[in-house]
Amino acid sequence: MLLESKGIQLNVGFIPSFDLNEGEIVVLYLYGGGHYYPTKRELIKVLTGEIDNASLQRTNTLKLVEIFFESKLRRLFSPISVDEYIKKNSNPDNSIAEEFYNFPHSNYDMLEVGKKTRVNSLEGTSKKALTLYSALSHSKYIIFDLDGISRKGSRQIYEIIKQKAREGGAAILIDWSEEFKYDCSKFITIQLTT
Repeated sequence: MLLESKGIQLNVGFIPSFDLNEGEIVVLYLYGGGHYYPTKRELIKVLTGEIDNASLQRTNTLKLVEIFFESKLRRLFSPISVDEYIKKNSNPDNSIAEEFYNFPHSNYDMLEVGKKTRVNSLEGTSKKALTLYSALSHSKYIIFDLDGISRKGSRQIYEIIKQKAREGGAAILIDWSEEFKYDCSKFITIQLTT
């Protein structure tokens, strides 16, 4: 068991008890609406240990798949390349981040994504894949979301996660959609109080 929760009380509701084991994907369904982003941020802080919660026990650390951000100044004068991002954000002792180059990038039908490709020129699904592979280079146990990418892209990313779970990894998906309700190990719905 990687994580066991006896229930997580959040500002807008309660996440019922659940556990996470190797090979599993747990979907934490928060519904859509104005509460989604603040609740997601609060939940991530609890799951990663940034906020202490006595009802949550971890035997392993879960790595958050970060959202790519580049300041406007950096984007104008010195844009981050894919190679630079991988070198800065990936574990150099694990080559899994290199799998990003084999990802089917939908906006590059005629071109390949290479080391010098600017990250901000990638569409949302490819950016998510880049941050996912970088996170997987640090840990096979991750927390992720599918915000900002298409339905097709969500499926592509989810398939990568499923494969990594079959290989002994595990993941928690924080989502506002029920799309993967019947394609996960456990589907936990927040009990809203507001």
